[in-house]
Amino acid sequence: MSNEKVIKDVQEKIQKAYEKLTKPAYTKKFAEFVKEDVKKRVRLGHGVKANLSPKQRLKPIKDSTIKQRQKLSQVGELSQFTSPRRSNLTRSGQLTDSLIGLGMNREFIVEVQDSRNDGVTNSEIVSGQEKQGRPFLYITDLEQKRLNNLVKKAILEEIRK
Repeated sequence: MSNEKVIKDVQEKIQKAYEKLTKPAYTKKFAEFVKEDVKKRVRLGHGVKANLSPKQRLKPIKDSTIKQRQKLSQVGELSQFTSPRRSNLTRSGQLTDSLIGLGMNREFIVEVQDSRNDGVTNSEIVSGQEKQGRPFLYITDLEQKRLNNLVKKAILEEIRK
């Protein structure tokens, strides 16, 4: 087999892998991967100020919030993923549970759905948290590397088929 034939075969495999991996079924998987990374990071008490920045501890919560959370904990309304003093945006769990990953052709997004049962929208919560210096709905530099590795692995698997 000539070098030109080998190169052409590889190019065709790469093109087929690209076409397959940029369809919504696959971009949805990538979005779900990122969503779970963001959810885990937030529950561990870390935010990120801008895309591709390092993670950082979320700003501590106020004493009044701690007291409010202690009351919620006593009546069993505090999320299992937090404690009264923990700064992790997870008082009820509704915000992190509302994260969704959407796959489209050649792209995906991770966002919050506005479904809550306490009279306020998740978009308002996100906005309020950012104003208080607690941004989180971005992807860190390390999360980007993990995503890149996932995509590379998927490409190599498709090329090897």
